Amino acid sequence: MDVTGTAPGLNHSHFTALQVKNALVDAQRDLWGERSSIDLDDPDLSLHLHLGRGEAQLSLDGSGGSLHRRGYRAAMGAAPLKENLAAGLIRLTGWDGSQPLVDPCCGSGVLLIEAALAALQQAPGLERHFALEGWADFQPELWDREADRARQRRRGDLTLPPLLGIEADPAIADQARANVEAAGLSGVIRICTGTFSDHPLPEGPGVLVCNPPYGQRIGDEAELEALYRELGNYAKGQAKGWKLWLLSGNRNLTGALRLKAEQRIPVSNGGIDCRWLHYDIR
Repeated sequence: MDVTGTAPGLNHSHFTALQVKNALVDAQRDLWGERSSIDLDDPDLSLHLHLGRGEAQLSLDGSGGSLHRRGYRAAMGAAPLKENLAAGLIRLTGWDGSQPLVDPCCGSGVLLIEAALAALQQAPGLERHFALEGWADFQPELWDREADRARQRRRGDLTLPPLLGIEADPAIADQARANVEAAGLSGVIRICTGTFSDHPLPEGPGVLVCNPPYGQRIGDEAELEALYRELGNYAKGQAKGWKLWLLSGNRNLTGALRLKAEQRIPVSNGGIDCRWLHYDIR
């Protein structure tokens, strides 16, 4: 039971949730002589109550979890980027699947995965489970028919250029490979273990995208400054003619790139004020 908003006498969300739960189970007993059991960790049915403007709206949650979860992400890094944010960032780059795409600090691989899924026109969340599939009036035949229609829209005929992810931490690189496989993209995205300086770029020009650590959650800032300096040198030395898009919430670190940003797009990443920075590598 999830509650948002307040009303006179209902100022605490936990208290309000208990009142709604009690009313529901009392109604069940009156109708059927028994009540549902409560499982706080893995409920079959989740309810949402919104209070506001003198009204209460009670809704049944049909998703069973936030819609940013596409269903492929079994493994995550230490500071994961949400799938919907990654998809939006890729869209801002203008990448359309016609050029190589490389993430030199790929983490769990979400930027590359969302880019590939968008280019292949795969519907978000197509393979995930939704709570509504367990409802009493759920129609599996209708659901399967619509899901099949969505699968048929995927561009199976499209051959994408190289999509390459590079990750220094072997354990996180393995997580990225697991996510790529779960997304059905093993033949589309290649994940390499090591530093970006160890791996040559595919023939370009292309687009570099990355979400390197920026000191808010993981990594010592002095070490990170060296990482950003190396990334800037790598881009200038190996990626002339390419575009670099980088997400960061630390202006001091992006200064170590020694690159001039063409665009600075404000982005909130998990409550952190960030910028999606665009550089033309000359």
